Parts: sequence; C-alpha cells; structure tokens
Amino acid sequence: MTVLEMKVDALVQIAMGTPRMKQKGKETLRMLMDGLIPAPVLADTVTQLLKELGFPEGSLGFELASRVLVLGYEQPRLLDGLYQGVFSTVGQERNLLPQRVERNIYTGIATMFRRGNSTQLLDFFDGCISDTTGIPSTGTFIRRCMRELRSRMEVRAC
Repeated sequence: MTVLEMKVDALVQIAMGTPRMKQKGKETLRMLMDGLIPAPVLADTVTQLLKELGFPEGSLGFELASRVLVLGYEQPRLLDGLYQGVFSTVGQERNLLPQRVERNIYTGIATMFRRGNSTQLLDFFDGCISDTTGIPSTGTFIRRCMRELRSRMEVRAC
C-alpha cells in the first residue's frame, strides 16, 4: 500500500467510519503528516530488499536480518555499536545472544553469495567485499542495506 493510498484510506475512515475507526484514521493520518512511516510499509520494503538480494527466505537469519534492518531504520542509534545496540536488542526479543544474531545473519549472507546472482551482488556491495572471505562482513551488509533502505523509503514517502 502506498503512502497516498494510506492517506485516502485514513480520510475515508474519518469521514465514514465508526467512532473507533475515525480515531484510528486520525492517528494514521497524523503519523503520515508527521512523516512517520508505518511499520508494515517499512517491513514490506525490507523483505523485498532481502528477497531481491537473494537472502535465503524462511531461515532464522532472514527473520533476524529483517528485524535488525527495521530496528536500525526506526532507531539509527542502535547501529552505532552493533553488538551492544541492535544485535543485543534483537537478541533479547528472541532470547538469543548478540553473537548468535550476528552468526545467523552472517550464515544467510554466505548462503546468498554462494547461491545468488554474483553480478548483482558485486554491483550492490561495490568495493565492500572482503578479499579473504569473498563476502561482506555482517556490519558492512547491514550498513549497505540501510543505505539502500533509506533511499527506497525516501522515494516511497514522496
């Protein structure tokens, strides 16, 4: 659902809905007017990005990478120190150590590079791939995905 469609939906709820629907419509419209992006739009964009890159779906790494990217977008300060920030936060939500969060994401990255479209991945991670392992580090992967995510969300907000 685009931002414009969400605005129209919110206005319809305000105009024609029950008191509860009117309140929900007003809250949605206020969020949109304040420039806040609703979580479903953000989550869909993250999922689409990971699928385009060839990150293995249905794995714990996919779920964790999605959550890390959503949290990183919503709370950029968590990305300052990955282990003390976003990995720790996601780990607490899933009852995992931050190292396990990182390891699951890294395993997904390695699988993506083994099975994915190497030309597309090399273009996307331009110059960020380790000479020794042939894949980017988890931190590099997250930062590059965050840059792309911010770009896509800016386009969606227009």
